[in-house]
Amino acid sequence: MMDRSRKILMFIILGAIIFLFGGYTTTDWLRLTTEELRGAMATTVYPRLSKVVVTFLCAALILVIGKYGLNKKDTRFLKVAFGLIVIADILMYIGQVMAGVGVFALVHAIMIYRNGTGIMEFISNKGISKNKKAFLTYLIVIILFDVLSLTFLMYPPLKGNILFFIIAGYAAFLSISLFVALATIKIQKLPRTNAVLASWGITFFFLCDFTVGLYIILQPGSLKLFVDNLTWMFYTPSLVLIALSGYDFRKNKII
Repeated sequence: MMDRSRKILMFIILGAIIFLFGGYTTTDWLRLTTEELRGAMATTVYPRLSKVVVTFLCAALILVIGKYGLNKKDTRFLKVAFGLIVIADILMYIGQVMAGVGVFALVHAIMIYRNGTGIMEFISNKGISKNKKAFLTYLIVIILFDVLSLTFLMYPPLKGNILFFIIAGYAAFLSISLFVALATIKIQKLPRTNAVLASWGITFFFLCDFTVGLYIILQPGSLKLFVDNLTWMFYTPSLVLIALSGYDFRKNKII
């Protein structure tokens, strides 16, 4: 059972995340109401700074796991992943977008390895053939989404631009991460609660990165701001869910 002080600390961190998330989400959506508010919001550092703080707080959720994680190896992987997420967010914050994308690619490499625990054994035991319908659905939906998005949304405005190939490469990597995360539930190497949290976390991460791609190609205006708001509505929950997927809910009475 998780000790009382650590449980309190965990809920304090979660409470702070919810409070900041509510604050900057409200601020972000207010930008869409009037031109005056949009101009005022553009000059304040609160939304951008609070978003970075939330990333640090999500990383803190991993740091306080201690002995209450699934195992030492899993906790170690999550610590490295969230350390990279913090670095990527800082790079994005200071305008080093391509460097940030590269670091996020490393994060997904770690997530693929972590969420894919037991996948080779699963394949050798004919797990894919036993769950053919589910895996085929995952593949078709993800590939269709990628092809349509890249062909009709990304390619026209980025034709001849190397950025298109960077986005396409990252999208392929991200799609593998999503597929593996969804497969985690079927592989059953992670406890079901943790597998569900991890799969939803990566799903939100996927949607977040999709909106980032849209943001890049859109012209300044209300639609660009709307997409930016969606990015952060997906991003924060994704980090919280992935962090919580590292806690062992079977052995510890956390909730």
